[in-house]
Amino acid sequence: MAKRALWVWQAIADIANKMTYNEEMIIKTPHEWSVIWVENVGEKRGTSNKEEIKQIRDYLLRELNELRKRVGASPDIDNADFCEKHIGIITPFAEQGRKIKDEFESDKRLSHIKIGTVHTFQGSERDIIVFSTVYGKNAGDPKNFFFNRGETDLLNVAVTRTKKVLIILGNKNLLGQNGCHSKYLCDAVK
Repeated sequence: MAKRALWVWQAIADIANKMTYNEEMIIKTPHEWSVIWVENVGEKRGTSNKEEIKQIRDYLLRELNELRKRVGASPDIDNADFCEKHIGIITPFAEQGRKIKDEFESDKRLSHIKIGTVHTFQGSERDIIVFSTVYGKNAGDPKNFFFNRGETDLLNVAVTRTKKVLIILGNKNLLGQNGCHSKYLCDAVK
C-alpha cells in the first residue's frame, strides 16, 4: 500500500495511523494537540450512562475558559457561540446522545453543541471533541464493546473529527486492555 500524505494533527494522526492505517500515513503537521482522559465513574445502563453525562456537563462548564485558550478562540465570542462552533460530543449510542441533549437543553452555553453518533459527524470536525464511551466499571468484556468489535472505522472517525483537543470519558482499565481498538486511545494519554 502506498504511503498517504494527509494534513492532520500529529497526535490524532498517530492514533489513526496505528489503529487503522498500519502506520502507513505520512504525517505532515507537527502541531500541538491534546488527549485528555476523564475517568468514567458511572455505570452503563442499556445504551446510556447517566453519571457520565453529568461528568461531561460539569467538565465542560468547569474547563470552558481553559478550552477557549487551548483552541485560541477569540475573546469576543460568547460562551454559547464558542460551544456551538468549537465543541462536539460523539458517542457510540444514539440514546446517550439524546440524553446528553436533554441534560444540556436548559443551559444556554451548552444547548447548541453538536451531539450525536459517529455518523452524525461524518465529514465534519470541531476543535474539541468529547468522546462519551458510555462504558463504565460494570461494562463487562471490552472486546465486545460496540467500537471494539470488527474494524476500527467507527473509532477512527470519532477520533479524527477533532482538530485540537480530544476529551475521552471512559474506564481506562477496561478500554486499555490488549486486543481492543480502544487501547490506542488509552496509550495516547500521557
